[in-house]
Amino acid sequence: MRLRGGGWAILQTSVAAQLAWLISHALLDHPQPFFAPIAAAVCLSNIHAHLVHSCLSLLPSLDCGRWGTVMRKFLAVGLLAAAVTSSSFALAQQAQPASGSTPASASTNPAATWSAEDAAAFSEARIAALKAGLTLKPDQEKNWKPFETAMRDMAKQSADRASQRMAERKDTTKVADPVEQLRQVNRGLRRSLGSQAPALPTKADTHAALGLTPYDHSPWNRNSTGFRNNLEGWQQNPGPGMHNLVHVWVGGDMLPATSPNDPVFFLNHCNVDRIWEAWMKKPGSPGRVYLPDDTAPVSLKGHRLHDTLSSLLSGSTTPAQMLNVTALYVYDSLVV
Repeated sequence: MRLRGGGWAILQTSVAAQLAWLISHALLDHPQPFFAPIAAAVCLSNIHAHLVHSCLSLLPSLDCGRWGTVMRKFLAVGLLAAAVTSSSFALAQQAQPASGSTPASASTNPAATWSAEDAAAFSEARIAALKAGLTLKPDQEKNWKPFETAMRDMAKQSADRASQRMAERKDTTKVADPVEQLRQVNRGLRRSLGSQAPALPTKADTHAALGLTPYDHSPWNRNSTGFRNNLEGWQQNPGPGMHNLVHVWVGGDMLPATSPNDPVFFLNHCNVDRIWEAWMKKPGSPGRVYLPDDTAPVSLKGHRLHDTLSSLLSGSTTPAQMLNVTALYVYDSLVV
């Protein structure tokens, strides 16, 4: 009776221990994280040992009529399936060595020798153990079969996804060069020209931006009213404007962080730099200046004149080094 009453706590601690092993082994590259599952089990047993059991004990008290019955079933399925699929996912991750590592022997990692059939059998044993630890009422017993089928399907899907990810890690045909990886996509370029904005920026918009000074000022964000923020496109009302408007008008891949996949991204940003160069060279301009300078507070670190800007695709630089690029290239025309 004591074992049956504590079945949920034991299951929860078991799953947490396996997830601790998974995180340490697959994400932190620890070869044999022996103490990770021990620490997880100790912490969880002391703090959350009866959390899932308490949640399930509250389910019969939910009374919302017909919809209350549906809610109870969905909550029960979710809790049960999460327990089984989490353990199956951890097993699938352990069953294959990480890319570039030496496969563990059966004596050091028995799970490394398990086949897909072994993993399925393990999930079946988990489901059986789960049922053995529960005291089901007649109406719950009647609904157990659908629960069991759903849990079995979810466990298989999780294991298949984990196996696919591990296989992709070991794929030696993939190019390590990050630039080349950016070129490898499994679909065409997406655009939705003009669907989210009526028109592109006009010459009048550009001339208005060129007439603004200073370059930037406090609070150094989208609420600033200088040249930089206007050229970015945050100051137009209604917005967006200038640089931002090009992204929105092109749409598709130009909207989220995938925007560098579209060649228009580079045309847009090169033109922004050209307009900045025109602003620095116009009569009465402050010249090649950048703000905030080094006297700005440390909270602006990464945005000040001599702060280092790091890139995954190129070397590090500072805004000061980018103020005069004439040694690298010049524009054919600064007419805007």
